[in-house]
Amino acid sequence: MINVFAQVMIVNNASIARALAADDRPDMQKLLADLSATDDQIRLRARRALVSIGRPTVPELIKVLSDSNVRVRWEAAKALAVIGDPTAAPALAAMFEDSDPGVRWLVAQGLASMGRDGIVAGLQAVMSYPDSPWVREGVHYVLSHMANKRFQHIVAPVLKALEGMEPSLSAPRAAKTALEMVLKEQLHSSGGTHK
Repeated sequence: MINVFAQVMIVNNASIARALAADDRPDMQKLLADLSATDDQIRLRARRALVSIGRPTVPELIKVLSDSNVRVRWEAAKALAVIGDPTAAPALAAMFEDSDPGVRWLVAQGLASMGRDGIVAGLQAVMSYPDSPWVREGVHYVLSHMANKRFQHIVAPVLKALEGMEPSLSAPRAAKTALEMVLKEQLHSSGGTHK
């Protein structure tokens, strides 16, 4: 009799704990709204909570990258950089065109830490925005500070082109060649992560 009672209590307690955990989950929309708060601490808590949730927040954070409020864009870029989900790399690379240098800096840091996915997004950005000095500057940082040095020999010509006399002409060509090589190497690499 006691064993049956104990088992019922364990099952009930586990059910209650699951229900409480579900109720304690932060409201993602509230956290996203808090990214625009004027209070730094509210924004910091919201960003940290979104980061702790992780990948499920990525699509919503990508959406708010286009917010008119620079604080929101900065917080979203910072959260995406910390989460490091490769699906965010193209959206982050597009943010090299952001008017705020702080947002662009976070984008560069985030992409540099994403390994192959950050490199691919950076190379594509150079090809898409060849006349943008902000893109060229950001991608130069990504390629110079990438977390994985495995592709260093492949991106060296892109760095040279970005530093050259006519980067808007030579960098896209070099980026296209490097992108093809990175993707080819990915196809030939054996399993595991490509970071």
